[in-house]
Amino acid sequence: MATRTKPQSRRKSVIRTPTAVPTLSQMIRDGQESAVKIKRATKEALVEWFAQSERLNIARTHYKLRGDRFADFANRIGIDRASAYQLVKLWKHRTAILTRCIDEGRYYGWETCLYWFEKAPRRQWHRSPDNKYINDEYATPPSVFRRFGSTCTLDVCVTAGKAICAEYFSKEQDGLKQRWHGTVWMNPPYSDLYPWCAKAYEYAEAGGTVIALLPAWTDAPWFHDYVSYGRITFIRGKLSYVGRRGYAPFPSIIVEWNPKTVQRQRGTPLDAVLDTGVATGGAYMAR
Repeated sequence: MATRTKPQSRRKSVIRTPTAVPTLSQMIRDGQESAVKIKRATKEALVEWFAQSERLNIARTHYKLRGDRFADFANRIGIDRASAYQLVKLWKHRTAILTRCIDEGRYYGWETCLYWFEKAPRRQWHRSPDNKYINDEYATPPSVFRRFGSTCTLDVCVTAGKAICAEYFSKEQDGLKQRWHGTVWMNPPYSDLYPWCAKAYEYAEAGGTVIALLPAWTDAPWFHDYVSYGRITFIRGKLSYVGRRGYAPFPSIIVEWNPKTVQRQRGTPLDAVLDTGVATGGAYMAR
């Protein structure tokens, strides 16, 4: 029976000493070293991220750095401005994060860990040009399914009355709670993509195949944590989803997760292709 390792105390600092708070210049030097050491999905990397998060916290609480001064400090320790304002939240969850990683026997990137405890708010790119939220009920264009999903046997995210596979899970059934089987087609709710991409990745790790229609939001945590380990087809132009008038305000991608893609070593280049589609006036037309 494996011995459970006790996570570090919530009060134990990664970088402070019992008698002193590190200076800004010392934190910059040490932070630059951490930036070099950090690699995804290892315990050592996660500890380095905790250290970076604590440095950001000290900069804000002890040295009262704000605005451009805080952003400049973050940049000096190898953290971009946008990430710094998110990473600063990681420190308070470190004990719970380590406990979960130990329980699962696997370590994750800091964005994934932070998502467990800090649900990301709706971002502006979830809105259409007319400032209305994108409707999660928009369905897959039939031509897209014929081209990319013809081998699929199970649709795990069905809009009412618009199933495209013989077997499917409705919104009420909640595909996230169901046991997937066969080759899966997935057009998930775009307002909450992270858990769907996580389940697709895990299904592929267990030997299955998932083909998904997703927005090409390459800056999103779910894209880097899970989509980047699938085979990605970038669709030229913009799609016209069933149920929506006109074209979507964002480009789309097709992602295929299978046992081969998820075994790729972390840090290797994406397996991506550009789909020529059927272009008319710069848009991919669903027929």
